Amino acid sequence: MRLGIDVSDCQGVIDWSKVRMAGVEFAILRSTRGSGKPDKQLSVNIQGCQNNGIPIEFYKYLYAMTNSEAKKEALKVVEVLKQRGMEPSQDMIIWADVEYNRLLALGKQAV
Repeated sequence: MRLGIDVSDCQGVIDWSKVRMAGVEFAILRSTRGSGKPDKQLSVNIQGCQNNGIPIEFYKYLYAMTNSEAKKEALKVVEVLKQRGMEPSQDMIIWADVEYNRLLALGKQAV
């Protein structure tokens, strides 16, 4: 098992050197907020991870209720990451965070 953390601007400014010294092996960074705007700490968190050799993954808290809305949200994540020099590829992991109660009500098959 590997030790990882997920973070967003809710955690404020992170001292990534302390994170590395604590043995964290990877970080999952929130890509965008519900509004579609980038997480307020995304650029700083990317830089902090890169400066400390911490591999990065990303997540998007999903609000989409349809396939077309999900595609729109996914494309926004790709746009935001590209703007920060992160080129999505098969090697990059981007998590779909499914917690939104309305989304869960659709059922496993639909989700």
